[in-house]
Amino acid sequence: MEQDHKEGSKSWKKCLQYIWDYYKLWIIGAVVLVGLICYFASIFVNRPKDEILDVAFVNFYDDVSEKSDFYRDFLSFEEQKEGEVQEGSIVFDSNYFFDLSTPSGSANTYFQKLVAVLEAGTCDALICEKDNLDGIGESGRLLDLRDERVDAIYQRFQDRTVTVEKDGQVVPVGIDISDSPVLARMNGYGDACYLGISSNAKHVEMVELLLNYLLEE
Repeated sequence: MEQDHKEGSKSWKKCLQYIWDYYKLWIIGAVVLVGLICYFASIFVNRPKDEILDVAFVNFYDDVSEKSDFYRDFLSFEEQKEGEVQEGSIVFDSNYFFDLSTPSGSANTYFQKLVAVLEAGTCDALICEKDNLDGIGESGRLLDLRDERVDAIYQRFQDRTVTVEKDGQVVPVGIDISDSPVLARMNGYGDACYLGISSNAKHVEMVELLLNYLLEE
């Protein structure tokens, strides 16, 4: 019996060796193919969603991440107003800390990061205090609210607009949201804060929805 077992084992080894010797390229190809299929399937399933809104919160210390009440309440508000939540990712980024009222403010790495995303069109809007709004608005990185792209916003919130002087002209670049009941329930800003829209904003309709949420309209 033991001899038969040894011979059977040798026979299997020879069989496997034969298969490997003559079909190893096919086997390797099949393994690689299965691996590629699994890889691309994983990318498809886990691929990041296209952004539908990106907002920078400057000097804001409260939680606005996907796990926050602020984020979840905004999604609920969107569903209530729009009838459904749009497919895509929403980014509320509060990782910006600088003060443009100081000489070193514009050299701050957080400010440089914000400049990069504004100029790249990645960031749609920002929320900040007046000194920072003035500095960014005077640099031309915020949209003139009289622009036709945001005409609906300007018409609705014209009485809330704040201006900066740019190239010898007075330009409305911000919307006063200091009385936002949503922000009042948080710990981020003091008495005054403003929303500015990026000159390269791609999702103006979602910015308007955010304004409605912040002002609960």
